[in-house]
Amino acid sequence: MNTKSGSADRTRRVAGAGKYEESASAEFHVIKGDPVLGEPALFVNDPAVTVVRCAECVFLAVIQVTQITVDSLNAPSIIESLLHDRRVCIRFQILCEMIGRKTFLY
Repeated sequence: MNTKSGSADRTRRVAGAGKYEESASAEFHVIKGDPVLGEPALFVNDPAVTVVRCAECVFLAVIQVTQITVDSLNAPSIIESLLHDRRVCIRFQILCEMIGRKTFLY
């Protein structure tokens, strides 16, 4: 009698695959290293800067990270070395400066 819990899919079971496998993107949802002492990481709500092009002008914008997604799954943070990956999407809000009653939107 086989007591080993294998895959319900016959092809996968014959190949020796387990019933529950981690997805390839699971590595993105774990912070690999301490952001304080190890590899730098970007967190939701962190301030950052980016280059923005608007109406033929290029400028540096101060932003706040509002969402980090990997393979369409939300992540609370991501390490710096994974930021360039095609599966990573960073959403942000450009911060504006308010002086008195006037608001300067860039």
